[in-house]
Amino acid sequence: MSTTIKISPTFDSSTFLKETWQQKPKLLKGFIQQSSSLMSPEELAGLACEEFLDSRIVERKNSNEVGTTWRLRNGPFQESDFTKMPESNWTLLVQSIDQVNEKIFKLQCLFNFIPRWRVDDVMVSFAKLGGGVGPHFDNYDVFLVQGQGTRKWKIGQRCGYDFPLATATDLSLLTNFKASQEFLLKEGDALYIPPKFSHWGESLDDSICYSVGFRAPSMTDMLQGFTDFLAEDVNPDDRFVDQHKVVPENITEISSTDLHETFLTIKTLVNDKEKFMTWFGCHMTQAKYPELIEASNNNQGKQVEETSTLERSPFSRFAYSCGENDKATLFVDGEAFVLDKSYKQSIKKICEAEHIEISKLDGYLDSESIRKTISSLCACGSLLIL
Repeated sequence: MSTTIKISPTFDSSTFLKETWQQKPKLLKGFIQQSSSLMSPEELAGLACEEFLDSRIVERKNSNEVGTTWRLRNGPFQESDFTKMPESNWTLLVQSIDQVNEKIFKLQCLFNFIPRWRVDDVMVSFAKLGGGVGPHFDNYDVFLVQGQGTRKWKIGQRCGYDFPLATATDLSLLTNFKASQEFLLKEGDALYIPPKFSHWGESLDDSICYSVGFRAPSMTDMLQGFTDFLAEDVNPDDRFVDQHKVVPENITEISSTDLHETFLTIKTLVNDKEKFMTWFGCHMTQAKYPELIEASNNNQGKQVEETSTLERSPFSRFAYSCGENDKATLFVDGEAFVLDKSYKQSIKKICEAEHIEISKLDGYLDSESIRKTISSLCACGSLLIL
């Protein structure tokens, strides 16, 4: 029996974005309407045994000190590992389940009121009575969607990089968590938590939680990534040029002229909006598991024809952006494909349509660049020929 899953019709996405998004935590009662459970504990345990997925078990121990209360074990696991676990106080967490499970992918797709390129992944956790991962905070937005069972969530202070963390664990747990709100989540409820708000969940029975997280690269990552990208095109023969043509008055002084001219050179390199758009689009569409794209590519021996229908690989990331010139750029799995802006609707279909019918794709017949782009995406498996 297929699972029907949808967001409650009473949820107003416009109001939510205006009044809540990235501003404050909010309990969303009955947020998800579903006819049956999306994933069983047994299914999750099976995925935790796979080598390509990141999984971990967090076990709570009896201790008065935050850092020694928790024990972390990283996967992949063996089936026998779960038979040895106690009856309470532990949690199994597996990342990126939306990449390998159709039902969880459909859950992720419900959040279409947020730009698709912002979605990171859906982490699924199964917890026994008393299970949790301790007081912590995330640097990104997250929706905690409750599946089976019940969990109690405490919301605390807004944190930053300078907040003290326990040093006896790799879990980045807060040593001074102060709860100001408490919510009880039952099946179908969701709790939205903005970046940096501390939170602590505890399972009241056997429960499953679906954590839908959103990508939020740090300024450090973006500066390093963009400048590395720019450096790839810089001529290695280009070097600092001395602006002085006379003997300096002070041989130990870095002159304002040298500083100014060198700064202008660097500023000119960085101040290129089109190049930043290209880097940013490629960065935000990097595939989480590129090996799965390659492994699932079943296009060998198939040809793209005018009657062909295509679909995006479930492991691929698609986005597009229109620059200030007459070009539009399609970003797929960290690669950029520059096309004429007049084919924007075709690019949009490639990014959004559930199935892409070649016969209805404007420009396919008269644009060699679109044909080459589609052929390239089919060759690598980002687009699959049905």
